[in-house]
Amino acid sequence: MKKSLKTADILEALSKYYAAPEWSILTEFQPEPGYSGSTRRADAVVVNCWPSGKFGHAILGFEIKVSRADFLNDVKDPSKFKDTYKHCDKAFYAAPKGMIHWSELPPNTGLFEVGPNGEIFPDDTFVKTMKDVNRRFFAAVARRADDRQMRYKMEGMKKSHRIALDQQKSKVRSELYTIRAAKNLIIRILT
Repeated sequence: MKKSLKTADILEALSKYYAAPEWSILTEFQPEPGYSGSTRRADAVVVNCWPSGKFGHAILGFEIKVSRADFLNDVKDPSKFKDTYKHCDKAFYAAPKGMIHWSELPPNTGLFEVGPNGEIFPDDTFVKTMKDVNRRFFAAVARRADDRQMRYKMEGMKKSHRIALDQQKSKVRSELYTIRAAKNLIIRILT
């Protein structure tokens, strides 16, 4: 039986292929936050963190589609795709293998496909153009990275608090054991 892929499956494949530390992935990314008037979000934007190699500092945008009807509706209104991914060196559709045919893609758009068992079929054929990054886009990336760092810090704080609490519990148990032993010794001496 063929597995029906969900958005989470495509995101997992993107995260595996564009893995840290070389890549940083931002999901549900709003490229122009604040008062720009745009509420459009990119399903995923990946940023290459290394200056060397084939992808040096490339910014790639991904629109995830798991429904053919959704893809066809998207292609009818290319402005959404174009506006959302205008700051990226290349934009891609990410979809289950075989759902989108290359001939249906808008010009200069790539295709990242995922097989039913998580196999990855990337399109690495783009030419790196290194678009200038505008300040609004950079601010959005920085804000999103700061949000992620804050989450990691909070998780780390929770972990360190759990460790401190466990150490405190262990100390109290040890003291309680000592008190019980002393109590039993006193009872033996008095009887």
